[in-house]
Amino acid sequence: MRRRDPASLVQQGIWRTERLCAARSAHHVPLAIRLGGDLDVRALVDACEAVVARHAVLGAAFHEHGGVPWLGAATVRPHVAHVDLSTAPAHRVGPQLADLVRRETMRPFDVSRGPLARFTLCRVTRGRHVLVVVAHRLVSDWASEEVLVRDLTCLYGAFSDGSPGSLPPLPPFRDQVADEQERAAAAREAAAELWAGRWREPEAVVLPGLLRPVIGAEPGGCVGVALDAELDDALDRAARDLGATRFELLLAGLQSLLHRCGNAEAVVAAGLSTRTAVTRECIGPFTNELPVGLCRPGGTAFAELVAGVRAELRAAQAVREIPLASAVPALGPRVAAAPVSLGYRRRSGDAGFRGVDTEVEWTIATGTARNALHLELVDGPGSVGGNLVYAPGAMDREAAAGLAARFTAVLRDAVADVELPAVPAG
Repeated sequence: MRRRDPASLVQQGIWRTERLCAARSAHHVPLAIRLGGDLDVRALVDACEAVVARHAVLGAAFHEHGGVPWLGAATVRPHVAHVDLSTAPAHRVGPQLADLVRRETMRPFDVSRGPLARFTLCRVTRGRHVLVVVAHRLVSDWASEEVLVRDLTCLYGAFSDGSPGSLPPLPPFRDQVADEQERAAAAREAAAELWAGRWREPEAVVLPGLLRPVIGAEPGGCVGVALDAELDDALDRAARDLGATRFELLLAGLQSLLHRCGNAEAVVAAGLSTRTAVTRECIGPFTNELPVGLCRPGGTAFAELVAGVRAELRAAQAVREIPLASAVPALGPRVAAAPVSLGYRRRSGDAGFRGVDTEVEWTIATGTARNALHLELVDGPGSVGGNLVYAPGAMDREAAAGLAARFTAVLRDAVADVELPAVPAG
């Protein structure tokens, strides 16, 4: 990375939010890799260093020039910190590990000095390690986590064999930004026109158990969300029958829940990928959150709701390179684009370090609620699960758990309504 490179549009928006809002840890992207067996620690450390060298944005910091952010090298390069819990009493290891993950996840970043990614390798017992990786949204996103794990496993395999790690070269981040700026220039006018006709400040959301609006980031809690195998299969069938994606069905299910809770117009901020063939294998902030709002008159079939969600998503995706604040005049920075949001990632497969049992914890709570309700889901292979994030100061855990259960129930009923009837034998 050169002494000064331009920031992307998404980075500019996050940077302004960090400066003007108390975002807490809302922009942190945590990941934990549990490793069991005979781990080659030196090979793993070398793999982490090689990943930072391959994705130079991980070693960046941000500096203001002329009122806009620019990227430069961090004062301190990301490195692997080591923690040893193997000498602790057995009954204390679990709590101490959980505390370590929570502490690393919530520890603030200095965006002007860096580094904006940190790696902590914890030795739990002689044959168990956990690698905790936390990056800032200025340099990473959910999809980047899978790129990170894939690169780490490949490089670890090579280094543990005594071979030089070798991966295909990537375009410099400045070229990635230039590619984005070219696409954004073509979409800017369309984005202004789209949001001029669609954007209005979302109304306060109605949720059972919500005591007050959540404005800005505050301490957060979470409850688990999981779709069982039967519902996962039904989701596939409904997607096939409706010609929709699983993401569109999940978003429509969340919209349906909000309508059933009494919201005449349900606006959900959805994270949309801005990745292209150029950036598919890159680590970086390639997600732009945009609002998707629908009115659903009583009695509307779920299939019609899915069609409406699909149309609104297609409209937003056509201008997904343009942050909302860049398209809507006088719209100030905010941690979330709506009181309810959905984060979704479709995983391509399970990763594994050679010769080591590997389990990746993809959804770790950041300890911050950025709105009244945020649903983060990881899809596949073969299951959907994640967290429902809420603000304990505005809603208690029992109410949040009730909403998580109600979401899966609403989704189950909805996809059952669109399943085609079985054809009688003969």
